[in-house]
Order: sequence, then structure tokens, then C-alpha cells
Amino acid sequence: MEKLRDDLIESIIEEKENGVTWGEIAKEIGISPNSIRFQVYKYKKRKRFVQESGFIMSTVDTTPKVEFPEKFREGVEWNYKKWFELIKHYREVNGEALKIETVKSAVVKTRSKWIMLVFSGDWHLGSYYVDPDKVDKVLDGIIEHKDAYIITVGDLADNFRRFRSTEAIFSQIPPNDQLKIVRSLIERLVATGKLLATTWGNHDIAFDETLSGYSPIKELLKEKTTFFDGLGKLNLRVNDVEYKIGLTHSYKGSSIYNPNHEHIRFLKEQFPDVDIMAMGHRHFPASNWFPIFKSGENPIPYMIRCGSPKDCPHSSRYYGRAINGNHYFLLSSEKKKLLWLNDLTIEFEDIIKIFKSLNN
Repeated sequence: MEKLRDDLIESIIEEKENGVTWGEIAKEIGISPNSIRFQVYKYKKRKRFVQESGFIMSTVDTTPKVEFPEKFREGVEWNYKKWFELIKHYREVNGEALKIETVKSAVVKTRSKWIMLVFSGDWHLGSYYVDPDKVDKVLDGIIEHKDAYIITVGDLADNFRRFRSTEAIFSQIPPNDQLKIVRSLIERLVATGKLLATTWGNHDIAFDETLSGYSPIKELLKEKTTFFDGLGKLNLRVNDVEYKIGLTHSYKGSSIYNPNHEHIRFLKEQFPDVDIMAMGHRHFPASNWFPIFKSGENPIPYMIRCGSPKDCPHSSRYYGRAINGNHYFLLSSEKKKLLWLNDLTIEFEDIIKIFKSLNN
């Protein structure tokens, strides 16, 4: 709506008193009758308030007049082209840093018939509400067995920088110490060759990036392992057999009726050819199969969500109680075949026994 000057509105009021119609005034000014009528109404209301309150109302048009320099006018090279040149130069200098890789590869060589692939995450290390034994037990089992590997789905540290609750802030160790824990753990997994890939998390990475634009845990993961800064697909080759794994910490969409709703959207919109689609974030484990999407020899992709060992009152107010839960897959090294196990239904020790028996 074009705003009319106060002195012009005064002239319109005078013309109306002389019998000129709204339509005639609108045709003369070039805007709709309704717009003129509304602005006259607002002006009269404001003027009446000023008169009743004793204020002085100026009828001088105070709208700033902008005179564009010649170089910004039509027919002259516009300033945005200079900015485009600057952006292109920045992209050339920082090409590798700006590169987004959503498909990466990993290779596992083994003489065994099967390898075990563990999906875990949302450890929130550093929070006093996390039971470290639940994390340590799984990691020890992976490190101890030569054909066991792990993929994490984010939120390895708790990181209080954006918490809405002061109680939550004081229920964890300082962030620098959390970084030391994560660094020590990641370096151990990398040194033993057990960590195949990991993803971003809102606590361990996004919180820092929101405040400062920099995440030390992100830089650590980029340096040490295969890291997905967002969603991605890992082409995992076990000897000559390839498995495709979709990964992210979370994805758009949610449903109270289907805990794997985000997985379905991920499959439809990103990588419909994966064999396993894994994520975390919501602190309760879930699994499903979706028969619409075909994926080579494995016709039904597995959709899994990892649980969390962190169960605190602050989170439960908004999201409900957390449930710890990891997903275990046995992948054949001879032909494309997956066996899925879950430590909610089978004890971790029994999963290890099944794994060992298949390789004997």
C-alpha cells in the first residue's frame, strides 16, 4: 500500500467535502479507492487523538528522499557484480572447505564369514545423567573382537551452551573436559580401526556453530574419521560385497504414530538405494522396514534409530524418558546378506555369542 502524505490527505478531505467521489480521487492519484478511504480514516483518527491530547501534529512530509548515485542507476554496471566477483574469489581460495560430500566410502578386509556393525550415538558424554558403563560396555566389546566395527550418529558430547535450563547447565562437566573425553575415545577407536563413520549432532556440533561458527568436535571428527556434516551415504565394502548405509543425526518430519517417519522421507528424498538408514536424536530406539523401496539384492531397507544412555528430568519434560538402545548388524563377507539384532530384545553378551558362533 502506497502511503499518502499528510498534506495530500488534507487535500483529499477537502475535495470530498466539495462532492468529489472516492473513485474520482483514486483515478487522479493512481491507487485504489479502498486504500485512500482507509488512509483518510487513519489520519482522522490520529488527528482526533492529537487534538484531544494536546500534542502538536506536523503535516510536513518527513519521508526521506533517496538520490541514487549515477553508478547505481540503470544502464551502469550494478554493484552486485563486484560482490559476485568477491564471492567467486572466496570460493576459489576455500574450495575444499566449501565442498559438500554426501557420498563416501569405507573398506573392511576380513577372513571371517561375518563382521559385526554396531550403530550407536547420543552418548552425551559429560552429563552426570549418563551412565558411562552403558557406553563403555559396548565400546569394550567392539574393541575386543577383531571383526566388530561401529558407526556413530551424533551427539557424542552433551555441551551446555544453548540449554534453556540452568539446572541442565550445572549437571555436566565443563565443555573443554567433554572435548577431552571425546578426543580420547575417538582416538582409541581410530587407532584400533573400529570407527567406520560418524555424523554431526545438534549438541556436540550445531550448538557451537550457532554461537561462534566453529565446532572443535567437528574439526576433530573431520581429521580423524569419515565424517558427514549433515546427511550422507556410506558405501561400505566388506571384501568384495558392498553395503550402502544412509546416515544423519536427524531429518525433517516427525510423527507420533510412526517413529521412523523421518527415515521414510530420507529414503524418498535422498538415497532410496540404501540397505540401512540410521539416525538418532530422539533418545529412543526404533526400527522398521519399508518395502516400497528396492535396493539391489536387499529388497527392504532397514530403518533404525538409536537410543540414548542419557535420561535426565530436563529432557523428559519435553521429549519423554530416554531409552538406551543400540542396533547390531551382522554383514556377510561372502554374499550380500544382513542379520539384524537389537540389544533391547537380546542381551549384549548373547549378541557376541551369536556373532562368534557364525564365524566358527
